[in-house]
Formats: sequence, C-alpha cells, structure tokens
Amino acid sequence: MAAPPPGHRGRRAVQRDYDEADLTAVMWRATLAGGDGGGGDDVVLRHRAFIRILRANGRYRRWHTGVTVDLEDNHGERSTMMHWMVEEIPPRPVPPPPPTPSTVVSSLRRSSDLILAEHDSGNLWWIPLFRRRAEPRVEPLRTIRYVRVNDQGQFNQNGWATFQFYGRSLYLLICRVLYLLDEPIFIGDEGNFTITLCVRAGIYGQLTPLVIDLPRCEEPMDIFVLTTVSPD
Repeated sequence: MAAPPPGHRGRRAVQRDYDEADLTAVMWRATLAGGDGGGGDDVVLRHRAFIRILRANGRYRRWHTGVTVDLEDNHGERSTMMHWMVEEIPPRPVPPPPPTPSTVVSSLRRSSDLILAEHDSGNLWWIPLFRRRAEPRVEPLRTIRYVRVNDQGQFNQNGWATFQFYGRSLYLLICRVLYLLDEPIFIGDEGNFTITLCVRAGIYGQLTPLVIDLPRCEEPMDIFVLTTVSPD
C-alpha cells in the first residue's frame, strides 16, 4: 500500500475498477462502532483482514480531507475519525438535470468534431464541443465507448461503439450520444433528456447514473445508455 498524501495518516486509499477475479481489494465490512465508547449507530469500515480500517482526516487541519486506511492501536481502540454515519438516500423519480456547459466558446469554425442539430423549437444546438480559432485546446480528449441498454437492463456485448470526445461537460456528452443514436432529445415538454447515461465500476459494479461533469482526465470511459424512467 502506498504512502498517504502529505499531512494524512495511515496508507493511501484509491478508487479503482474491479474487473479482476480477485476481490480482496474491495472486501470491506461495516460493523457497529458503539462498543468503542459512545459510537452510537456509527459504523467502522473494516478491510477483510480486520486490521485495516477506513478513516477520515482533517480533525486539526481541515484542509486535509482525504480518506485513508489506518490500523487500530495495540489495545484495539479506534479514533473517532474512523466512525462513519450511514444515511439512507431516497430514490429520485428521474435523475437530476445535467449541469449546463460552463465553457464559453467564441470564434467558432466548422470542423470534423462540430455537429449541428436542430431542436423542434427552432433553436440550434451545437454538439458536442467547439474549437477555438486562436487558442490551443486545453480540454481533455478521451475515448467514449457506449452501448444501448434495453428496459430490462440487457445489452448486446458486441454492440459497443466508440467516439472521441473533448471536454468534461455531461450535458454536451448526452447531446452527442443522442445525435449518434438519432433519438428524440426531450421527454414531452418537461425538459428532461430521453436518455440517462450510466457508468459502472468494473464488471462487479452496479450501473450508476452520471449527474455531474466528467472527471478531469483522459482515460477511456464506458457509458451505458438507458431510457430515462425505464424500469431498469
């Protein structure tokens, strides 16, 4: 295990996908922390080896906000920074609307990655991202693999398609996928997109809707395209 970020205790905790057959890296177990002196309904998150516990940081230096993996002391005591509260998050009827693009683009010109689509209201949509004429591109370029998922959550394993996408805007990514699939943009007059884009943390992960912009990196992403408000 790698050393933690500067100012943090324990060992570095990283998020990874879990396509490997060996799941030991993700075997965490929640146990009540009440026996440690007033933990109440808090839990501690133990690694499968039962000696490593997930901990927060920043009790005295609040800018150290990273999560790390630390050990119990010799007496089996745990810092209260190892106590976690579980909150139930009720489901939404539909995903929240994606954030609108924040990048203001000027000096537009047509290019191979410029797509023009027309909404039935007469407004023009420029999808997925424009190039600046005089400034170098600073947005990341990543490969997007996408597949259409039916209402039962099934998809064709050979049905993946690929395209290149500039930037991080979820809004523009949805527009690009809609164009490629040649599907309607909105559900009725409510302004909700007809599709919801999901990701999955490896072959063992559940599909999770994207509701914020993409991470600032250039790694390829697998996108699962579901119909909004479908049973799945």
